[in-house]
Amino acid sequence: MGADWKNFRADAKRMEERIKELSQFGANSDGGVSRVAFSDADVEGRRYIRSLMEKAGLKVRVDAAGNIIGHREGRNPKLPVILFGSHIDSVPHGGNYDGDLGVLGG
Repeated sequence: MGADWKNFRADAKRMEERIKELSQFGANSDGGVSRVAFSDADVEGRRYIRSLMEKAGLKVRVDAAGNIIGHREGRNPKLPVILFGSHIDSVPHGGNYDGDLGVLGG
């Protein structure tokens, strides 16, 4: 079931919870993450992001480069397209917000 977009609002608590959930994939003992591109932790994180997009009612696909694309049709096709982009992979011992905030905020 998709989200009720008419009543959708930004929610700082929900964002904090999602960042905390995503940071579990590749979590390390110093409080950061090690989610190197295409590692097991990255693949698990991608699976998590895809599930959030699907639960929100987005049409989800993965392109040849591994980018996860969530699409929602607008109500007026004459209006310009809005795009958001970021990443969830990290350098070894990266921060919890590196890329995650951009993905989850979008």
